Amino acid sequence: MSVPKRFPESLKVDGAPDGSVEERAKEIIAKDFAEAVGTGDSSLLDWKEVKGGITNRLLKIFKRDAPDEAVLVRVFGPKTEKMIDREREEKVLLHLSAKGFGASVLGIFEDGRIEQWLLGRTPEPLEMKKPEVAAQIAQALQKFHASDAPPSVSLDRSCLWDTLHGWINACRTAVKEADEGKDLRGKKLGVFDFERVAKELDAAEKRAKTFSSPLVLCHNDLLSGNVFLKSGANGGVTFIDFEYSTCGERAFDIANHWCECVGFECEWENFHSEEEQRHFIRHYLSIHEGRDEEVERVRKEALAFVPVSHLFWGSWACLQALHSEIDFDFYGYGFKRLSALFSSEPRSVFASILA
Repeated sequence: MSVPKRFPESLKVDGAPDGSVEERAKEIIAKDFAEAVGTGDSSLLDWKEVKGGITNRLLKIFKRDAPDEAVLVRVFGPKTEKMIDREREEKVLLHLSAKGFGASVLGIFEDGRIEQWLLGRTPEPLEMKKPEVAAQIAQALQKFHASDAPPSVSLDRSCLWDTLHGWINACRTAVKEADEGKDLRGKKLGVFDFERVAKELDAAEKRAKTFSSPLVLCHNDLLSGNVFLKSGANGGVTFIDFEYSTCGERAFDIANHWCECVGFECEWENFHSEEEQRHFIRHYLSIHEGRDEEVERVRKEALAFVPVSHLFWGSWACLQALHSEIDFDFYGYGFKRLSALFSSEPRSVFASILA
């Protein structure tokens, strides 16, 4: 695997006009990565926004007359370093890339990356529930969990709970500062009772830990935009975007993926049925028949982490709403995920685990 080129400068320039990132990226790519895009002339390159990223801005830079000759430019969202350890992310990314997961990294900036353009597509959320797609995702997830972690990531202790407590405490602080008139950006977060949310976290953590879910290298963000269906003769599924990857319980990755299959609209009636859950677990465990007790045990282990997924992305969205420049309704999404802990409709869907 080739070593990515490191750039001392940023992709973004303070005070630069709109469109400067795109033009700057085109010039850098034409100069340093001409082979990847088939030309060293930036005037022959074009760009388009890649949908699906709600943490970072994603750009496809490509040769105008050959769109598959392209690279992906990832521009980190503002203040995301408060939630994401970028140094750890880079080490995990390079480690997993060497093992065949995701895209190769071509260039690294302090505020973004240039990556290989993968041929294929990301599925729609509900498409991930189709039996043949779900089977491939489950098998790829088992392979991901079985892979060794980079030296920078210890598998001795889950990072999930410290992260969650930290995010919820940050939300409480934002509300308090808004109430005191110090920083009004947190005013909208006042609609949430974060004292109650913190108690929900304590209860969810206590229940989830009773299942002693194995600690593995987790992806932690398997929404449809991070699942990639590769085209070509080999095909198959790979995962991309390892910003949130760290040590955690395997059950969180499974539960979180099931939640992501309903999409950002959070239509919980589309959550995996029991049969769909068993189908996924069987392929994750490579059990095609029999051993029903083991399948059921892991299924319930995963379901115990569904409320944890709501807490994770609900608090994340609230914090993103304070700083992000991405065109996405973070407040609305945070409300949907945190409300799922309390409202009757999701509780009817998840009755077996929330009783």
